[in-house]
Amino acid sequence: MCMLRFLPEPVKTAIRSGISAFAPEKVTLRGSVVYLNPDDAMLSGLMALGMYERREVEFFSKYCKPGMTVVDVGANVGAFSALALRQSAPGGRVVSIEPHPESRKFLTRTVEANLNPTVSADIIPMAAAAAEGETQLFLNPNNKADNRLFQSEETPEAITVQLRTIDAILADLGVSQIDFLKTDAQGADFEALKGARETLERSPKMVILSEFWPEGIATVSGEPARNYLEYLNGLGFALYTLGAGAAMEPLGADDYDALSGSLTGTDYVNIAAFKGWDGDPRSAN
Repeated sequence: MCMLRFLPEPVKTAIRSGISAFAPEKVTLRGSVVYLNPDDAMLSGLMALGMYERREVEFFSKYCKPGMTVVDVGANVGAFSALALRQSAPGGRVVSIEPHPESRKFLTRTVEANLNPTVSADIIPMAAAAAEGETQLFLNPNNKADNRLFQSEETPEAITVQLRTIDAILADLGVSQIDFLKTDAQGADFEALKGARETLERSPKMVILSEFWPEGIATVSGEPARNYLEYLNGLGFALYTLGAGAAMEPLGADDYDALSGSLTGTDYVNIAAFKGWDGDPRSAN
């Protein structure tokens, strides 16, 4: 998803050396307003150039519908939260989860800019996890969409953040079922969804859009990445890989090892998961 760290180094260098200087205070993404962090050259530069997460935005725009309750894990400055606030109207609800205080300042401005009386919004200043507690969030000074729950060469320094399960967050908000969950947590996606098990079980029909980064998942969870796919499948989700132009290819249990093995180092793919859909979700309007 927001995996800007995977761009070729010449592109990163170009963005850092000047493109971000032309980035405006805010951009419009499919009719929604997103405030940019001027100190985040990577994300702000790409959004200003219209290069941000094109296939993911296309997918989200197709499947996020009026009246939906949407959970945005790893909301950053709020691009997908902004889309959700617009597309879930009327009658929707958007819960944005972001542990990084600096990013959350811009997320708050984004949410406020897209509020309307028919949709409710909540911003949660925590990291979604499998259990309650606190941990270190390691910061990437060159790409604030790449903060992680583990230390690496790119993320040398850390701040302390609170951990909370999605089940507990939603219970506090009086939400028992959701319709759409987007997670982009830099390898912590499996842990986040472990903490959403009760919600996922109670929700009869829903969509998940999730980053699948095997190395990151294994580092954060201590488990093979295929366990994440098995977890979703065991909860009744049909899985697809999200390709160019938001095209989807079915992902069966026999494919889990091959997919995980094909993604080495920083390689990743996005997974679309559907539960409770009649027929092939790819044919949905």
